[in-house]
Amino acid sequence: MRAILLLSGAALVGAACLWGRSIPADPAPGNVAGGPPQSGAAGRMAPGAVGSGPSAQVSLSDASGLTLDAARLFELGFGGGLLLDRDTRASIEALINTMPLEPSAHDMDRLQRALRAGLPYEEAEKAYKLISNYRSYSRDVQREMLPMGIPKNQDEARQLYDRMDAMKRRYFDESTANALFGADERYARLTMEAGFIQQDVTLTPEQKTQAIEALRAKLPAERRELIPPYVAPEPVDPAASLPAS
Repeated sequence: MRAILLLSGAALVGAACLWGRSIPADPAPGNVAGGPPQSGAAGRMAPGAVGSGPSAQVSLSDASGLTLDAARLFELGFGGGLLLDRDTRASIEALINTMPLEPSAHDMDRLQRALRAGLPYEEAEKAYKLISNYRSYSRDVQREMLPMGIPKNQDEARQLYDRMDAMKRRYFDESTANALFGADERYARLTMEAGFIQQDVTLTPEQKTQAIEALRAKLPAERRELIPPYVAPEPVDPAASLPAS
């Protein structure tokens, strides 16, 4: 399966490279191999619960043979309406990964029918539009952002985020963008900032420790592994580099 850019796209890639390690991503919700996903957070009902007949089982398959029931990747509130959050984004990315790189009209029609089979009509149409917009957004990130490379300083990082924000506005309103990307993008910004601090040769080890701990304090406790505590390098003993007499 081709990679779909997660979180804030190239920004997270840059943050990961600055730290020299990969940032863990939560797995996409749902049982990709077969059965329906479990109900999500409190106040949600099982996604796709309104579809119970054979038509509700319309699914899309990827080249590996895994299947995803499109409608069951979305969740509804008890009062109706799609619930949008970071899990929704992960569901959309998982679904896009099952589709051809350039879906045909027939592929998109199958997707729309799968959504209508398992969701109320209005929510199915919203889900279809959201998936279509996300595909376009992911395409633009890969075409426009990845060639920029990794930011070399804070100014370049800010410019990258400004461009990412403008790109999101092409396809999502503010509330939708915040629901899909908000928290993870904040984490990405903090992680990238920590990477620049670690590489800043003008700061003392004590200053780096204080600055990085201040950034870690802005993360939820369960996400602080994104920014490891600063560990000063061991001092080099000049005598160790001298040739033996």
